[in-house]
Amino acid sequence: MSTRVKRRALSLDCKVQMIKAIESGIRHGDVCRKFDVKPSTLSTILKKKTDVLKMFEHNKIEPCRKRMRFSAVDDVEQALLKWFTSARSMNVPISGPILQAKAEDLGQRMNHSEFKASNGWLERFKSRHGITFKSVCGEAASVSDDMVDDWVTLTSPGLIDGYAPRDIFNADETGLFFRLMPDKTLSFKNDVCSGGKTSKERLTVMLCANMDGSEKLKPLVIGKSKNPRCFKNVKSLPVDYKANKKVWMVSDLFIEWLHKLDKKYKRQKRKILMFVDNCPAHPAVKNLKAIKLFFLPPNTTSKLQPMDQGVIRNFKCFYRQRVVQRMLVNLDSGETLPTINVKDAINMLHSSWQKVTDTTIANCFRKASFVHSPNPDVEQEVSIVDRGDNTADNTSDVECLWDNLAHHIELPEISFSDFVCADDETGVCESPSDDAIIVSILEQNAEADEDDIENVSPDIPVDIELPSSSEAMDCIVKLRTYLQSCENVETMIFSQLSTIEDMLFTSICSGRHQTKITEFLK
Repeated sequence: MSTRVKRRALSLDCKVQMIKAIESGIRHGDVCRKFDVKPSTLSTILKKKTDVLKMFEHNKIEPCRKRMRFSAVDDVEQALLKWFTSARSMNVPISGPILQAKAEDLGQRMNHSEFKASNGWLERFKSRHGITFKSVCGEAASVSDDMVDDWVTLTSPGLIDGYAPRDIFNADETGLFFRLMPDKTLSFKNDVCSGGKTSKERLTVMLCANMDGSEKLKPLVIGKSKNPRCFKNVKSLPVDYKANKKVWMVSDLFIEWLHKLDKKYKRQKRKILMFVDNCPAHPAVKNLKAIKLFFLPPNTTSKLQPMDQGVIRNFKCFYRQRVVQRMLVNLDSGETLPTINVKDAINMLHSSWQKVTDTTIANCFRKASFVHSPNPDVEQEVSIVDRGDNTADNTSDVECLWDNLAHHIELPEISFSDFVCADDETGVCESPSDDAIIVSILEQNAEADEDDIENVSPDIPVDIELPSSSEAMDCIVKLRTYLQSCENVETMIFSQLSTIEDMLFTSICSGRHQTKITEFLK
């Protein structure tokens, strides 16, 4: 008699490893032997490859789980998990009975009146999402200096000592009123901007760099419109652009951004330590292979977050400086003040981020006590405008620009520093209400994908005709002629212009098909 083989259930993580092995070129037979499965089992897993990878990458279930079944009230569980994540990010203690009561409340509001959050359901919910209840000590509202000191002397050195400075990163968001002009600064200052008309005037920008400043990641920009009219004919941007109606960072965007980054560093075979602040938009992200995500203690970012020590302010200074320069160019030419659309803002903020030097970033990490030495005695202040690398953008230039602008238009009694800091209090994420959580889950499950069109003022030129190849080359010639008429233009500028010219030639030539002799005989 044949012996009955006991069926062995495979975890989600194991299935993903098998799929990755096949994708890397390993033969089916070798994969079956390595994981001790039959060819029919591997074939079944490969047929469900899309669903398996989707569950793994989007944290649908715990990787250690062997069953991929969902609850009968899956939408309620999704909403409850979002609520739980938001509450824990603010260090609010949550017990089992609280979770059960909240689940039944959400069930009633989501048309599951028959749902009862029993003890059995609670255990299954905790198992599905890897939740464990632990005691929470202290208060959420405030953090003592002792906590900061403990972080600096005890926690931080133990974390960063195993990583090189190039592999230690910090990411943080900031709000940016991208159309803000100096004469409107007072009306925008201290505006939290949680939606409404003002949200059309702002962007949320996430900046990320490593400890020695050698690697500045492409900014993640969040706008209100998914497809602004100014993006017509645009296929490449110097930033990653996303959109939602509140112009806020949300957990889904953060998870997507981090997984994309994780794949990049996995290909490079690097191990990264990423520090972020503890806010509802930054959940604990699972299934990361190359990145270790670490959250700064609550309410300590003003002292411990490197980006808040001067990097973001330096970036905003360069952006506002570019706005003032554009205003002066228009006023000197007798034109009206410039109106900035989202594409203009993206180009300017990209340029501003490039101007933030590695020296500034390294000093800000040092100021936040990110040092491998156990006794960081030196604390360097960072100027609002970086004075390193012989850049022309120094304090005297800013003051000169500001004075020139005052001769053209009437400015309120503010300094350039006030202009830079006008949107410092702007919100970049929210603690979602129950209604917002329910709406987001319902929209997500319905896969609503509206092509949101930006509500742009009529005076903003959005319908710009796409220039031809020859017109683009003429612009290069005109720009080179203009630069040659200026004094003290650095050689690097002409080299960069030649690089752009080469790119245009390559693009034009690659778009042409081979000419046939019959075309000349027509």
